[in-house]
Amino acid sequence: MKVVLLAGGLGSRLAEETKIKPKPMVEIGGIPIIEHIMNWYMKYGHTEFIICLGYKGHEIINYFKDYQYNHSTLIIDSKGRIETLERNAQPWKITLVQTGINTQTGGRIKKIKKFLKPGEDFFMTYGDGLSDIDLNNLYNFHKKNKKLATLTAVQPLARFGALEFYSNGIIKDFIEKKTSMHDLKLNIVIKTRQYAKRQRTWARGQMSDWQKFDAEALSKFIKKL
Repeated sequence: MKVVLLAGGLGSRLAEETKIKPKPMVEIGGIPIIEHIMNWYMKYGHTEFIICLGYKGHEIINYFKDYQYNHSTLIIDSKGRIETLERNAQPWKITLVQTGINTQTGGRIKKIKKFLKPGEDFFMTYGDGLSDIDLNNLYNFHKKNKKLATLTAVQPLARFGALEFYSNGIIKDFIEKKTSMHDLKLNIVIKTRQYAKRQRTWARGQMSDWQKFDAEALSKFIKKL
């Protein structure tokens, strides 16, 4: 099954890193985030990726274009001829699609529709959407419930602890970081072609954000989980 990776955003919350590289190329343990994500999908046999490019997309193109050379043992002679002694290739097939710098999520999906077959299910996640979810269980859940889309999300801890005071200013309690009920982090989305088609109908233009579409129906669906 194909995997769509949204890798075109500005990554403003990692500004120290994303001034020089797109957020999916920020390294963890010497490996870009996007490659960690791809390795997880390949663990479950999903090796065909569609990457939606935008901000500094050329950095992503160059990384995968040169991947084999940069991870293999080579001999380069005085004439510039290259001989590969030990090849370290990944089994992936990657389609890199220019989807615009300012395009929002819905517009990016619209631009990759020609790479999806009618009726085809596919995974979709963000270029920083790291997770350790069991993809087989997720997809089986999706098929069993016969929904247009299935998503996974986590509730991150609040960023700070808090203090509770008595009226006279004396500290009453230390409150540890709690789970934030107002900040759901989306990790992975499965969309059927039918759902993507509906979203594209609602997404008039390239600036559309699919997460705003059908919000009432999505809210009801989440409450049933």
